Amino acid sequence: MTELITATSPAQLLAVVPALVGLEPTDSLVVVGFRGRRTFAAYRYPLPRPSRTGERDALVAAAVGTACRIPDLDAVALVCYSPRRFGGRAMPDRATAQAAAVAFERAGFRVLDSFVVVADGWGAIDDPDLPAGGRPRAELESGARTPNSDADMRVPARDPQAAARLAGRLRTIERDPERVRDVDPVGVLEELLRGADPRASAADAAALVALLGIPSIRDALLLQCAFGGAAAEESLAADERFRREAAARGLSFDELTAEHLDAGVPSAQTALLLGRSTAPPESERVRLAMRVVGTLVADAPRRYRPPLLTMLGWLAWALGRGSAAGAHLDRALSIDPHAGLARLLQTWIGSGAMPEWVFGTLPRAE
Repeated sequence: MTELITATSPAQLLAVVPALVGLEPTDSLVVVGFRGRRTFAAYRYPLPRPSRTGERDALVAAAVGTACRIPDLDAVALVCYSPRRFGGRAMPDRATAQAAAVAFERAGFRVLDSFVVVADGWGAIDDPDLPAGGRPRAELESGARTPNSDADMRVPARDPQAAARLAGRLRTIERDPERVRDVDPVGVLEELLRGADPRASAADAAALVALLGIPSIRDALLLQCAFGGAAAEESLAADERFRREAAARGLSFDELTAEHLDAGVPSAQTALLLGRSTAPPESERVRLAMRVVGTLVADAPRRYRPPLLTMLGWLAWALGRGSAAGAHLDRALSIDPHAGLARLLQTWIGSGAMPEWVFGTLPRAE
């Protein structure tokens, strides 16, 4: 979400937006936050259907609300991305770009400009010299680009030999699940987070991949990636207490979870997974975890990837990269449409939610 850059023209600004949000936006309203003349924050919301005015108003209100939580933000540039086309006619999605500009101005922000970028062109909504077909998209390729800050958000290339070894170990575990009964997943992951190569030990990698198919272990290791081994141990202990409570009351695990969420009292672990904490994770630890998990995604058989991709999605989101998170979650759900946590996070992140700790770690004006 954070990136300090400068841009001297609209084309230069629009050229760096994909790097700011972590991917090439589409069907999105992107808000680029400024402190003076420098950008230092960017976030994205999915665009509503053109005919749904109520959805558009909700989108704009959510975007303004997020801006109000960002420290020292004093101006914004707004960009509506759409697969639609000018086609020599009126600017597509101008109504949404205009509504967003008006709402941000009413909230007290300077709106430096509001743009629309579509399949065959781009333009500012208040540009009196805008051609009927918009300005050429090629202009956005010639602007200044920021260094690629999201390389660690991507899955690395597959290593065929490592993948073959991992698949062989996983087949062994499938035949004899007792092989991982005594494995300490917290300890295995911690070794990897200390710099061990996940491709160096197929046995450890396979045990970790297999155990991540268990939701309670997956959630615990997610928290471990961000907050340390103690957070994982507490998550596993809390999970056991939760299961005992569910059994005592004759409820399923999911029923008790839903009851707690409906009552507005999620567990401490669930609150962390939803970003409801101002205590930030260790960002370098999270980035290292993304490299470890990304390597496992690259080498693991396809059917084992959804929990790993879900982890990648959450870790990207924990760093404020909602767009990259959404891409990983989409991949998880394309493999397993019933992946519960991936579906929950996709809905949560798709609503524009960001972790509370992101707002506390944005750089402040000096």
